[in-house]
Amino acid sequence: NDVYFPDPGMYEAHDALICIAEGAYVDQQAPRRRLTDQHYFKSQTEMATLFADLPEALENTIEIARRCAFKAYKRDPILPRFAEDEVEELRR
Repeated sequence: NDVYFPDPGMYEAHDALICIAEGAYVDQQAPRRRLTDQHYFKSQTEMATLFADLPEALENTIEIARRCAFKAYKRDPILPRFAEDEVEELRR
């Protein structure tokens, strides 16, 4: 599901922002990239209903998520030195 906004109620606001970015008008009839109110973040139940005829699609989504799992290495920040005696420099 290609997601552009959190819920269907945000469709018109998102469409207006796209028009502003493209220099277009909301009521413009000329071809422009049009999203529908269905490009929102659907729940797990909605996706299961949408793909009821293709249950392996949901299973594959979970498998892909497992393979893409990433945990960032945690370390202290690396800060540049700005003086030989930084404490003294800050006091000064």
